[in-house]
Amino acid sequence: MISTSLRSKSNSEALADAFIKGAREGGNSVEKITLQDKRIAFCKGCLACQKRQKCVIDDDAVEIVQKMHDAETIVFATPLPVGFSRTTSARLALALDRREASWQVEMSAMSS
Repeated sequence: MISTSLRSKSNSEALADAFIKGAREGGNSVEKITLQDKRIAFCKGCLACQKRQKCVIDDDAVEIVQKMHDAETIVFATPLPVGFSRTTSARLALALDRREASWQVEMSAMSS
């Protein structure tokens, strides 16, 4: 479970916790990652990940991306922004952008 709300007592957090409770009651192992206190930098667009097979930025996204890679299932709990996009929170988009290096490695392996 990746929770992207910036507020500890938000509706998204309540829904995330309810989902986790149900999943655990069903016998599943669940880890909750809250992005609220994580340091995640913007992707630089340097494309070094394509050559190095990992991102050059050393922040909390490195561990989160590894956990996403290793997970059997990923569930996102994210508030819907009030602005014009109404698609996902900026915090979630930032974390997903940083997964680019991992996608590059996976795509290279699939094409080999």
